[in-house]
Formats: sequence, structure tokens, C-alpha cells
Amino acid sequence: MLSGILLCGIAVLVASVGMQCTKCLEDDVELKNKVAMAGGAVFVVAGVCAFVATIWYGDNIRRQFFNPFTPTNGRYEFGKALYIGWGACALTVIGGSLLCCTCGNKSSGGTAARYPASRPNQPSQPGYV
Repeated sequence: MLSGILLCGIAVLVASVGMQCTKCLEDDVELKNKVAMAGGAVFVVAGVCAFVATIWYGDNIRRQFFNPFTPTNGRYEFGKALYIGWGACALTVIGGSLLCCTCGNKSSGGTAARYPASRPNQPSQPGYV
């Protein structure tokens, strides 16, 4: 879990350098996209590291709960923190993969979108309400 937290901190720094709204690396758009994609990859790795830790702890709770030699007052159950950890890991992996997918080989300074030509204003019809 600690490695996931540290990797998330590193991923935030790397991804913030690669964001299009920052002034870092603004001269080279391709490098900026690659840095943002690297930040997304680090987010995915951090989410998987944290996911392994929370699944490991959940499996430990499950094994101790069904162990007949564990006293009744010493048994733990899945709590809110474990569910929040699983949700946070899933969101971290999803967010990192979305960051990787959106920061591909395209450059942000490409051609503008093309729209159809506007029609000239037509005079209104006199009998129309």
C-alpha cells in the first residue's frame, strides 16, 4: 500500500508536467504527450500495487474469519475502509488508463475542426407566424 501511495505521488508530478495547461515542455508537444502518457502508466502501476495490498488484507481477514481456532471476539469483518480502498484502487487504474489512452501520438496543435459553410440569411415569409 505504501508503494502505491508513493507511486501515486510520483504519477501526479509526472502527469502535471505533461498536462496541456502547464508551461513545462510547451515547445515540444510530442514529448509533452509522452510525459503525460508515462504519468498515466505510473498511475496504473500505483493502482495495481495498492490493489494487491488491499486484496491481500481482505484475503487475510477472510481466512481468519473462517478459521475455527480463531476466537469469536478476535474475528474481523470487511469494513468501510477496505471497500473504500478497493474503490480508490479501481478509480486510480481507470484514471491512469484514460490518461494513457487520451495522450496518444496526436498533437494538440493540429488542424482546427472543419464546419460546413453557413447558409445566407433567408428573408422571412410574410404569412408565417
